[in-house]
Amino acid sequence: MEIVDKRETELKSNIMEREGIKRSMADISSAGIEIGEIVTDASTTIAALISCSGSEE
Repeated sequence: MEIVDKRETELKSNIMEREGIKRSMADISSAGIEIGEIVTDASTTIAALISCSGSEE
């Protein structure tokens, strides 16, 4: 679980959401757990992040 304060991300919630998923994915990966699927709301920010990281199939 990750907690991101909006003050860490220029007070912008879309940046906060992206930072939270990046941290969570990094924590999961560093624990040696393979990420098979990510389910979120219809966030274009997260979709863009996943497609840039090559995780989207």
